Amino acid sequence: MVQIIIGIIVSAIAATILFLLYKKRKNERPDLEEYTHNSLDRELATIKVELAELIRDDDMIITNDINYEAIIRNKRRVSIALTDCVYGIDSAVAIVKALIRDILERDLPTMEDVDEVIDFSNLTALDPMVKWEVLVSKLKSKLKSDKVINYLDEKYNISELREVDESSGIKRRCFDYKLLDKIFYEEVEVISYSEALDLVGTLLFQKYKGFGCIDTLRALPIDGLNFGTSGSIRYEIDGNYDAPYRMTNSVWVQINAKWVHFSFLDFYKVGEMKRVINQIMSWGTTAPMNEKRAYKVNDMYDGSRVTAIRPPAGECWACFIRKFTLSVYSMEQLMKRDYVHNWELPAKLIQFLMKAEETTAFTGQQNTGKTTMMKSAIEYVDVVNIRVLEMSFELALREIYPGRNIFTVKPTDYVSASNLQDTLKKTDGYLSLVGEVAEDIVAARMIQFCIIASAFTIFSHHGKDDPGLVEGLAQSLVASGEYKDHNVALSTVLDAIQNNVHLNFMDYGNTKLRYIEYISEIYKEDTVASYPEVTKLLEEAKAAFKAENANVLAQCMIAYTSLTREYYTRSTDRVRFSSNKIIVFDRETMTYKPNEWYSPRAFARILSKLHGNDKQEFLEFWRENWREKPISK
Repeated sequence: MVQIIIGIIVSAIAATILFLLYKKRKNERPDLEEYTHNSLDRELATIKVELAELIRDDDMIITNDINYEAIIRNKRRVSIALTDCVYGIDSAVAIVKALIRDILERDLPTMEDVDEVIDFSNLTALDPMVKWEVLVSKLKSKLKSDKVINYLDEKYNISELREVDESSGIKRRCFDYKLLDKIFYEEVEVISYSEALDLVGTLLFQKYKGFGCIDTLRALPIDGLNFGTSGSIRYEIDGNYDAPYRMTNSVWVQINAKWVHFSFLDFYKVGEMKRVINQIMSWGTTAPMNEKRAYKVNDMYDGSRVTAIRPPAGECWACFIRKFTLSVYSMEQLMKRDYVHNWELPAKLIQFLMKAEETTAFTGQQNTGKTTMMKSAIEYVDVVNIRVLEMSFELALREIYPGRNIFTVKPTDYVSASNLQDTLKKTDGYLSLVGEVAEDIVAARMIQFCIIASAFTIFSHHGKDDPGLVEGLAQSLVASGEYKDHNVALSTVLDAIQNNVHLNFMDYGNTKLRYIEYISEIYKEDTVASYPEVTKLLEEAKAAFKAENANVLAQCMIAYTSLTREYYTRSTDRVRFSSNKIIVFDRETMTYKPNEWYSPRAFARILSKLHGNDKQEFLEFWRENWREKPISK
């Protein structure tokens, strides 16, 4: 009897434990490995072993074998590819993917074998990230790879605001699995054996040497992407595994200046996010991130600018990738649009500013196209020595203009921007270009460049308007310690800065249009506000005193007033400046229009720097567009 009771108790305890384990497992979100039943991991283990064997030194090879040199060369080629593919270098990635495919073709000789790894026979049940890879692969075979994202946006409006959660009624720019399913069923019908092998090879490469779930997306021609910037951070601590948005599925993509949440892309584990971020930041020779240096700005092999932040400085691991295309660098490519009228007007003025060696700022908020606009402006610069300071090597001017004398530097953990600017003064530079004036000391050195170090300077700044640009630079000069008096700093800035090309963007249909809001001349005014005349003060003083010594008292009052006025004039009077908006953009008619013209001083300065045909063309440009408008005072 006792044994029966004990048996019942043990069975009840076992059943309770099994029930609790089941409930816990039911609430957990499946890991990436689960949907493939660990088959991908088994294939990955095989591939790792075979690729390691392929490049392993083999002392048994007979050195007099006629194929020895070819074998050694192939091993070196594979070894280099395995090293370089972690940076996303296309040629190396292609070699490694081809090797993986060869192994898969041997291990998975039929479609049934492939389906045991990933069941392509049941397209409905595929994981969303596998559907994404299938969709991109199909579209790339039908379109060029540089048209995939634009095709999806134009046909399916993936960047438009939509109600993702109907119960909340809140609209978001979210490319979720529901929209992905809709597109997938319209674009994908069947997957062949050869396509299936390629897809499995791609997924294995992403886990082995690639950038995880963003590997394919990053290679597409997007404006930029970031991840780690949304979703719950405490979902694991709180046990909220069913949270729809977690930091691991926080991939955001910039499409036509709009940020879209690709919520179906998921790293699943924070450890995978760490691996991908560290791998992205590994290009070059800079030191890795650590808890002491918890952020880093770097480049990728293709010139993309990468910024990464990790705990404890950041609330979680996050990465920000900004891509810069080398294919768009002419002003016509950049500005010519069917719906924008008279784009030649600002393009022509920028051309004359560059030929006249006018110091020019390119301002605007982030993603308005300042870097690309500066890149295209170099097209009009005469063949002179160009020296560039950047936070990361994103302009890539030597790739666009390989025949020019160009050298670019960027600060490191051990070399400051100010040290590099001082060094550039001794490098025979004629045009100084500062990629982004973001630090106070860089602003101070940049102003020094404008005045003494080079013939002229081009730079970008986040100023919202002309006063914001001038005041921001003056404050940077004071904050850096180069100047103590704000008025002196302001006067110095106005002596250096001559023109501002201000950029902006606007919603136009289903896209964001980047445009030049205005091009302006910035100048310092010669006079300050007038003060009361001394004679007027004298008469007022005489009227105030009726005694015999009125004149004496009045003279004392005049002297005191004059001294006081002079003191406050010198101490508090601010340097006054103005700006003429030479060209403006009319948003209603989508047209660039001539507005005010340059001041006589600036007009004469520009003419003095232009010669021959350039001078005649500039005068004709003025007569055609501004002849009826008065020259600014």
